[in-house]
Amino acid sequence: MPKQRTQKVELNSSELLQLQQLIQDPTATPNQLKRARTLLSIRAGFTIDETTNIAGVSPASVSRWCASLQADGLDVVLRKTASRRNNTADPAEETNPTVEEVPIKVKDTNWSRKPTPQKTIIRLLRIAQSTPPKDVGRWTQLALAERVGISTASVRRILRNNNIQLKKS
Repeated sequence: MPKQRTQKVELNSSELLQLQQLIQDPTATPNQLKRARTLLSIRAGFTIDETTNIAGVSPASVSRWCASLQADGLDVVLRKTASRRNNTADPAEETNPTVEEVPIKVKDTNWSRKPTPQKTIIRLLRIAQSTPPKDVGRWTQLALAERVGISTASVRRILRNNNIQLKKS
């Protein structure tokens, strides 16, 4: 039987309260939630392998966060890191953004294809948020692609980069 890897985490009462509040906080980032769940699982006595299953993270991440907690403190472990997607929107305000509120991401890092023109992106976003014609029923990626004249992959990428989900009705 393989040896169970364990890790020890010491949290004072204020740090424990901060982690418990963070899990209930609707504005917490997914990374902060993973780190908080991980630290609380380790503190509760779960092994590293059990914690990786609970929190959905790698064993290396568990060990790294526990070491960082002991060395640098809870604030460093839970810091809000700059998103790679440069998402500056407040998660609490993401109910149903309009085109004017949605920051358009024109940064294109895939060099194997031509970037989609900004006018096309704006047109797509306006159409996606408009009422669909009666013959369409609801907007789908295919219907948007045909209407704007771009591929469905481009439609999917642009909608994802702008945090817009098509309604399923």
